[in-house]
Amino acid sequence: MGIGLTEEHQALADSVRGFAGRSSGHAALAGQGLLGLHLPEEAGGQGYGLLESCVALEALGEQRVTGAYLPTVVVSAALAWAGAGGHGEGRDLLRGLADGSSTAAVVPAAGPAAGSGLLALGPATADLFLVPVGGGAWAVLDRAGVVAEPVDGVDLDRELCSVTVRAAPTGRTVDGPIPSALTANDRATGRSMPADRMAAGWVLDGVPVREIAAVLLGADACGVAAWAVTTAAEHAKVREQFGRPIGQFQGVKHRVAAALVALEQARAAVWDAARAMDDARTMKCAARSDTNRDDASRADAGRDGGVHALAAEVRLAVGVAAVLGPDAAVRCTADTIQVLGGIGYTFEHDAHRYYRRALSGRMLAGDPGPWAEEVAGLAVPGTRRRMEPDLPEEAAAVRDTIRAQARSLRAASPAERRDRLAREGWIMPYLPRPCVFVPDDHVVGEVDAGWRVARDTLSHERVALGDSWGPGSQHTDMAELITRSPPLRQSQRERAGRLWAEGQAISALGLRATLHKLSAADHDRAGSSRRVPGGDPGTASSVRKLLGMRHAQAISEFCWSLAPADRHWNRMILTTRAFTIGGGTTEVQLNIIAERALGLPRDP
Repeated sequence: MGIGLTEEHQALADSVRGFAGRSSGHAALAGQGLLGLHLPEEAGGQGYGLLESCVALEALGEQRVTGAYLPTVVVSAALAWAGAGGHGEGRDLLRGLADGSSTAAVVPAAGPAAGSGLLALGPATADLFLVPVGGGAWAVLDRAGVVAEPVDGVDLDRELCSVTVRAAPTGRTVDGPIPSALTANDRATGRSMPADRMAAGWVLDGVPVREIAAVLLGADACGVAAWAVTTAAEHAKVREQFGRPIGQFQGVKHRVAAALVALEQARAAVWDAARAMDDARTMKCAARSDTNRDDASRADAGRDGGVHALAAEVRLAVGVAAVLGPDAAVRCTADTIQVLGGIGYTFEHDAHRYYRRALSGRMLAGDPGPWAEEVAGLAVPGTRRRMEPDLPEEAAAVRDTIRAQARSLRAASPAERRDRLAREGWIMPYLPRPCVFVPDDHVVGEVDAGWRVARDTLSHERVALGDSWGPGSQHTDMAELITRSPPLRQSQRERAGRLWAEGQAISALGLRATLHKLSAADHDRAGSSRRVPGGDPGTASSVRKLLGMRHAQAISEFCWSLAPADRHWNRMILTTRAFTIGGGTTEVQLNIIAERALGLPRDP
């Protein structure tokens, strides 16, 4: 499906993918407006958000585009978050990053050391460097403010450098330029430095740089994983062993299908994190532009949108993406090398380059372990990510009616409730009310197309199973148990955070499926002939069913290990073993995914 769900996002991804296949230099990307998708128009951007940048970055990662575009986008996004586009000098910096005349490098927070300095993504000859300066603050410095040396890394396509800060500016924010001791010449290249680049010292106090970088690196990781899954599937269709394509062998088929499942889970997590960050950025901009507040309040608004003030729900969404996104790229590329066999291990094939890029991206995004601990630290005390579609205002009355009826059903006895669920049509509320005579316009499906109707009905069942089958064995149940358990060890906190991340991503997959169906329905009502992207709904439901059932088993095993004397978890650890059997076994679901989504041949 890709990170983007809408027709516009799909068109953007197709356009970027096609363009990158023809020309992908830094200047060319800037010429297409891709470096400034997330920037305001007055700062040389396109006026969109991080989500649109993620759609583009996924496509560029899939094409393995080289260059400094990713760190450049991270730095410009951080400057924009700090409000640099609202006044002259900051706006000029953003314009330079958007039009390609400036490049940037970024040091991830708590990043690994590189010699005597810190490891940064980007070239040593970059014009701007985004570095942590302590106390949660970051600084954007020009080349005179740092010592930068090239570093040989595992990634052959993106430059890394070691960065040491000469003298970090302190006490000044992005509201004003930071004086810096500049020389007339660039020590790295010996060339003269343009005057408009000789005052590029800014302190970004409270800007969520680490979170911005994690989301954008996650989008690149999804692109890398997408290439890997497609490459493995295409190879498995044509490579023959023992007289038939290797894609018919379940060992290969299931490996590739499992890689697609990991990719879709990562996409859902990155998509959700990007839209959460965009919502937070929108709220911050609205607060900053409130002209009814006094100057002191407006000054505070310039600093109140950083990581410490970033809503816990947003930090939770980003943490989930950081746990799942980079890992998916590493897993998918490693599996692709395995499917390719000997050719995948050669230097001539691109597989090793994608694997290298995946490893480098995971390192730069940060160890998934601490991210998982952060997820657990947010989720266990009660932070929750809202997973509901934004429906039009006229839906409010319908929601109120349904909620009243749901309260009535809850108050009924179990036998009465079961009878009413069937009699009142709650099993499939999207179908017309039953009647004795069924008019032609109410017939579900066409004559002789019953199997298609049955398949669609089964896909709806699997969607429901993905979230609701096995009550009492979900990630929210795990959080409740942890609140009344002794303090967890570090390994247990990491495990709990990863399990929460997986559960939240499953919920995000459900929301994406719902939004896709709503978009398809809108197209049908509008009489549009263009297909809404998203693929076979049965495939998406199989992905969610597979993830949901395995997740319930993992939750039960973990919770039982925390409370082996608890009667509930003693029961659930056995009950959940049936979840990967009923409604289609794990092997059946993997076959469905491999054959319908990836086109792998059936075993005759």
